[in-house]
Amino acid sequence: MKKTLLIIEKNPYGSLGLKKASELGVSIVFLGSNKYYNRLSDEDRGYIERVVEIDSNDPDAVIAVVNEIRESTPIHGVMTFMEFYVPLAARIAEQLGLPGIRAQDAANARDKALMRQRLAQRNVAIPAFSIVSTQEDAIRAASAIGYPNILKPVNMSGSRGVMRNDSESDFVRNLAHLMNYPPPFGVAKSARYLVEEYMDGPEFSVESISYRGEVEVVAITKKYLAEPTFVEIGHLVPADLPPEDHAAICALTRQAVLALGIRDGGSHTEIKLTRSGPKIVEVAARLGGGNIPELVELATGVDLWKAVIQIAMNEKPALVRSRNRYAAVGFFTAQPGLVTDIKTPVNGYGDSVHTMRLQLQIGTRIKPLASSADRFGYVIASGDTPAEATRNVERAKASVQITVETPATA
Repeated sequence: MKKTLLIIEKNPYGSLGLKKASELGVSIVFLGSNKYYNRLSDEDRGYIERVVEIDSNDPDAVIAVVNEIRESTPIHGVMTFMEFYVPLAARIAEQLGLPGIRAQDAANARDKALMRQRLAQRNVAIPAFSIVSTQEDAIRAASAIGYPNILKPVNMSGSRGVMRNDSESDFVRNLAHLMNYPPPFGVAKSARYLVEEYMDGPEFSVESISYRGEVEVVAITKKYLAEPTFVEIGHLVPADLPPEDHAAICALTRQAVLALGIRDGGSHTEIKLTRSGPKIVEVAARLGGGNIPELVELATGVDLWKAVIQIAMNEKPALVRSRNRYAAVGFFTAQPGLVTDIKTPVNGYGDSVHTMRLQLQIGTRIKPLASSADRFGYVIASGDTPAEATRNVERAKASVQITVETPATA
C-alpha cells in the first residue's frame, strides 16, 4: 500500500515537487484554493490522487478537512510547496505526530521580525534592525540605523515590498507604498515592518538539508539581484568561492538553521558577504525558489526535492553527489511597456540549454520589476566552469528578441 503525503498549496516551482513525489511512489492528497496564478495545471493533477479545494488561509477549516481525510486515509507525511503555508503544514504535522519542524519554529522562520529576534538571541551574525508598525517609529528607526537602509514587510516573499532607501525622502515614499501593498494569495497583511542596515557585498544562498539535527550544506548559490528592489535575476550553482569564505558561510548557515529549530527538512539561507564577514539576510524553512533545486541537481546530482519528501515521510534522505559541474539560470525581464513583437531562434538553443520558458505574449503589458512575479520566463544551462554555464545562459537569452513599446517610444 502506498504511503500518503498531504501537500498544502504549491507555487509554480512546486510542480516539480509533485512530479518528484510521484516518482518516489507516494500517493498525494492536495489541499489548496486553486484560484491564484499558482493553480494546478493538468500535468499537476496527473500526479495527484485527490484534490480538495479549500481556503488555505483559514487554518481551522484546513485542519478540520485533514481530520476528515484521516478517517478514511492514513496520512504519513505533511508538507507545503509554498512559503506562506510552512507554519500551517508544521502545525498539522506536529498535531499528527509526523516528521517536521515544530509549529513555533516554523512561525519564527516565516515571520521576518520573529526570525531577526531569534537569531539575535542566539548571537547569529545579522544586520542592525528595528521592528516598527507606525510611520513615526519607522522614520526614527531609519534615522538611527542610517542611510542607505532596507525596508521590508515581515510576512511576504519573492522580494515583494523590499526596498533600499538612500535618503529620508526615499524612505517616506517607499514606506507609504509598502503600507498600501496588498499581500498576494489572500494572505493576511501584517502591520509590522523591518528597517534594517544595508549590507554591502555579494549575496549567496545556501541550500541545505537537515535530518535529525544534522545540517548538511548541499550547495552555495551565487545570486544576481536587481537593486533597489532586490528581485533575483539570475543564479549560479555552485558559487565559485575562496575556501575561507566557503567555510565561513557554511558555519554561519548551520548556526542560523539550528538557532531557528530547523532540525528536519530543507532550508534556504540567504547571506551577504560583507567586509566584516558573512551575515544572515533571511532563512526560509523550505527549498529555495527560482529554479535553485533544479540547478543543484544539474550541478551536483543531489535531488533536493526528493530529499525533503523522504524526510517528511520519515525516511533518511538520499544526498549522493554524482556530478561536479556548474548550472545557471537567467530570468527574462524588460523595461515596462507593451510587448509588440517576440522572436525566438528557429534552430533551438543548443545542447547546453536544459530548459527555456518564456511566459509572454504579444500584447502583454510589462510592469516594473517589483517582485519575482514580474519576471516572465527563464533559461537554465550548464557548463564545466562557472563562466561557461553563465555564458550559455546569456547566449540563449540574447537569442530571444522582445520588442517593447515603452512610454518614451510610444
